[in-house]
Amino acid sequence: MTPQRETEDLGGSQAGPLQAHARIVRAQLLAFLLDGLHEDLNRVHDKPYIEEKDAARQPDEQVADETWANYRARNDSVMVDHFQVHGLGVGVAW
Repeated sequence: MTPQRETEDLGGSQAGPLQAHARIVRAQLLAFLLDGLHEDLNRVHDKPYIEEKDAARQPDEQVADETWANYRARNDSVMVDHFQVHGLGVGVAW
């Protein structure tokens, strides 16, 4: 298989507008399926109502920590555990 053919098979720039559209549709389908899997595996069954606070005049790090805590209060699944990470700063190794 030639490099150009491999690029076309992967939906690369050589593929044209119909292939680009198909690539977008595949990405949307994958996002839909992963979201459904997350909801099915969510350990939180009764999601609490969390009122958003005004983030003005607060440090970004504090706002991020509060937002992440609120998100985790409603979303706790294997998908979140493995694929969503909070608090990675510069120089932090995986």
